[in-house]
Amino acid sequence: MTGLANRKSFDEYIQTAVAEGEQDKQSLSIIFCDLDYFRYCNAKHGHLLSDQVLKVVANITKATVKGRDFDASYGGEESTTTMINTLLEGAKAIAEVIREEISAKHNQCRDSKESLGQITMSFGVANYCVSEGVDSYLQRADRAL
Repeated sequence: MTGLANRKSFDEYIQTAVAEGEQDKQSLSIIFCDLDYFRYCNAKHGHLLSDQVLKVVANITKATVKGRDFDASYGGEESTTTMINTLLEGAKAIAEVIREEISAKHNQCRDSKESLGQITMSFGVANYCVSEGVDSYLQRADRAL
């Protein structure tokens, strides 16, 4: 629906990216993204409109990241962006650009033209530490969220 890779693709990708990062000594960063108050939006405006919000956010994220970066849906309103050869500060800067783009978007219902208000998103950013393993890495990013 959003054009992002699914959770299964993410799980496969992150295993490979971590293994390659370990082998090639490449920096690997991840951004965990979570739409704020999404359940409220879903309850108030319904699933169809909430799906449109997810699509808008996915399009902004895809337009912001480039190259070998990997965007994926993680579950519900959560997504991830994995960046090879990106240090923590670079990943934080990308998360901030995504946050600004999303919060600047003026969204409204197509039929009623009712404003949806500002969409906001929370982020957790982490850089992979050598030999920590995928689970620990993802837990750190999730805690940062």
